[in-house]
Amino acid sequence: MTIIRIVVTVGAFALIARKVGFKSVFSAFAHSDPLWLVAGYAVAVVTIILTVWQWHGLAAANGVSRPFRRCLHLELAGDVFDAALPSSIGGDFIRATSLADTPEERVPSAAAVVLRRLCNFPGMIVIVAVGLLGTITLGYATRIRPYSLVVLAGGIVLVAMMLSPAMGSMGRWGVLKKGPAVALSKLLGTLPESRGEGRPLRVAMDRALLFWTVLVGSQ
Repeated sequence: MTIIRIVVTVGAFALIARKVGFKSVFSAFAHSDPLWLVAGYAVAVVTIILTVWQWHGLAAANGVSRPFRRCLHLELAGDVFDAALPSSIGGDFIRATSLADTPEERVPSAAAVVLRRLCNFPGMIVIVAVGLLGTITLGYATRIRPYSLVVLAGGIVLVAMMLSPAMGSMGRWGVLKKGPAVALSKLLGTLPESRGEGRPLRVAMDRALLFWTVLVGSQ
């Protein structure tokens, strides 16, 4: 894992140097307002704390209680993979596998990571809906409105699946009972059990809404 982290870190710096150029980055910093830089960095730190807070609570609700500091460490390690690899799958893999200390904890650890993603959708739906209403009179917003409507519809479908037994039913499909798919079957079978833990999910969704609100401020 240490070797992988070093390789990814070096690769990320090389990618920045090739695509952007360190000279351009340093020049941008030199001509930037220090107060805005500090403010932007402070807001970014808040978003990280909020997302770790959410994940920490979901992990504990799934029986994988870990110190907040460890969750923060794994979150930042996962962020490196998120930045270096396409999508956020690489980072989520690191978070799920590194959080578990025993083989028995792997499924609930992965479930906590997946639940964090799912619990983000209600907050995202609220933010997108507010954005659509707030820009309804702006002409240039027509460029992004179709994409926003697709995101809104997709988010509503995923939330409906999350609140229904659909995922548990998918976990019982015969095609998932063989080979590597068995792990996915176990994970899908674990997610419906979390619906019975209403309060942790509601708290996670509230924290996600706060996260999205702060993220908008960051942008």
